[in-house]
Amino acid sequence: MTSVGALFPIQLSVSNGQDPGLQQSGLATAIAASVALLPEDLQGMFWANIGLIGGTTKFPGFHERLQVYHFYIVADTYMCLI
Repeated sequence: MTSVGALFPIQLSVSNGQDPGLQQSGLATAIAASVALLPEDLQGMFWANIGLIGGTTKFPGFHERLQVYHFYIVADTYMCLI
């Protein structure tokens, strides 16, 4: 059995969809797009209550990296807590 594809850290690919070879958004962008679909008066509440559970989120530095990406995505009027 052989594997095909480039090897790169999974936490980087999940957090940042701008990595070489990916034709999709990352997790930070997916969260932002989901929250943007909510009524504006609810968005702040959802930005303040993002939970990371199991799987890939257990990789060292995942939480911090996602927080950095959201710092640049979230509007200044909202407080993002992960």
